[in-house]
Amino acid sequence: MGEGQGSPRPVTYQLVFRPSAIRDLTKLPADMRQQVAERMDALTGEPRPPGTEQLRGKLKGMWRIRVRDYRVGYEVDDGALIVTVRAIGHRRGFYELALRRGL
Repeated sequence: MGEGQGSPRPVTYQLVFRPSAIRDLTKLPADMRQQVAERMDALTGEPRPPGTEQLRGKLKGMWRIRVRDYRVGYEVDDGALIVTVRAIGHRRGFYELALRRGL
């Protein structure tokens, strides 16, 4: 390969947590906390992995990943390369939690 023609450098996003999301994470059972943490960490390399859903309605602009029965709601700022985790919760109450927080 010629000079400057190497493979492109992977883009890495910074993972930022709202204080409420940190509280959500600490409330999870230990085994689930580990699984959720691993999935969130993967968002730094690919903020919209397969299976990710962009939310609609009042939650427009947020993305959601599933981790078993739990959901992680976050926003992506492609310009600043930041993923902001806003809410983590069980699927039964996740959307109400996100709406209550005004996400």
